[in-house]
Amino acid sequence: MRIEADALVPFPRDRVFAAYRDHAPELVDMLPNIRSVEVRDRKTVDGFVHVTYLWHGALPIPPAIASVFPENAFSWTDRLRWDDTRWLSEFTVEAQVLKEAISCSGSTRFIDLPHDRTRIEFRGNLAIDLKRVRAMPEFLAGSLSALFERFVVRQISPNVTAIGDALTRYLERSDAQTI
Repeated sequence: MRIEADALVPFPRDRVFAAYRDHAPELVDMLPNIRSVEVRDRKTVDGFVHVTYLWHGALPIPPAIASVFPENAFSWTDRLRWDDTRWLSEFTVEAQVLKEAISCSGSTRFIDLPHDRTRIEFRGNLAIDLKRVRAMPEFLAGSLSALFERFVVRQISPNVTAIGDALTRYLERSDAQTI
């Protein structure tokens, strides 16, 4: 399933890009669907910043999904490759549970807009195939896969908007501290 979501941040692209790349853990308190994030690895290789995070979500789970998936199913490893020459972050996401059934990858592009504004464009693909889970009855796998995919994709747009809002507050607070 295709994922597309945008956020607008009223700050210059270089500041938005750097804040998101370098300070994501500081945004957690401003993200309603995230409990915590851990930096697992960070290194610069050939001019690209590579960051690995372990995110722990705090999403409300629909009853049909809750019966099959525990709440901690919404933890994931996010591997990012930041390219500051193209104002782009490429990502792959690995779920902490049902790894064999969930695939997600894409990119986040930072678009320079007039008046020192930045549009964050989140684009990706999500595939959930519960038929790959041995314990899952096949007659349930297809319908639950589609339900779970739709649920996750519906969460993405508000979460990208929340990231834009969190970056705005973070940068406003950074400006206030420098005055």
